Amino acid sequence: MGDRNLALVAVAGLLLLFLFPAFGMGGMMGFGMGLGLLFWVAVALLLYHLLTGREEGSDAALKLLKERYARGEITREEYLRMKEELGG
Repeated sequence: MGDRNLALVAVAGLLLLFLFPAFGMGGMMGFGMGLGLLFWVAVALLLYHLLTGREEGSDAALKLLKERYARGEITREEYLRMKEELGG
């Protein structure tokens, strides 16, 4: 979660630097460059989320499965089958 907060702060900083004339190059040139840079930052964040989101989701699913087994909601056989299906 810390990486996402850092990314949001970085995007906000880029907005201040490039989109507002008082802070960046100013005028339409600053606006256009800011939008281009903002686009590539958004693409990078999307790729980061897609590449790391699957791992986090898999870990969360395994953790939930372990919790269900520990509470006695599922049998050992069900636990092992589901764990195998999740790739754990």
